Amino acid sequence: MSIYNILTGLHDADVHFVVVGMVAGQIHGSRQLTEDIDIVYDPSAENMATLVRYLSAINAYIQELWPQEGFASPLSLERLQVAESLTLGSDEGEIDLLHRIDGVGSYQNVLDASQTVSIADRDILVLSVEAVIASKRASNRQKDLLHLPELEAIAEIRNAQRREREGPTR
Repeated sequence: MSIYNILTGLHDADVHFVVVGMVAGQIHGSRQLTEDIDIVYDPSAENMATLVRYLSAINAYIQELWPQEGFASPLSLERLQVAESLTLGSDEGEIDLLHRIDGVGSYQNVLDASQTVSIADRDILVLSVEAVIASKRASNRQKDLLHLPELEAIAEIRNAQRREREGPTR
């Protein structure tokens, strides 16, 4: 899997998206490993068409819950329009496409809670560490709850660094 290729490919295809999940956590400094990349994408018709074109170029397919051996469900704009979330396989690895995330909300909420990070000379929108924490807490999944202490420590370090840069408050 190449998260780098997926991120740069989405950016270069002009897809409007925000990186969420543990890849966002890793970008902020987490050492937790993940097997896929999660993105929340702009649900506009134009952006979804652009997203499907990019995903087709990397041979993306929908991973079914109980796939038959050798069976892959094709990705289509129609399928993307009706799905709340999709887990895809591709030549570059697994991608989770999301309309919204627990604890943060829809694309606009996610966008508002994101920050720009430079990756390979590209401006990539990434969910803030505080919002990653909120989403992990809201999911209430054991695997996500286990990540909270490290993410909270990262947030505290970042907040302390910011307070130090800003100087004393009066």
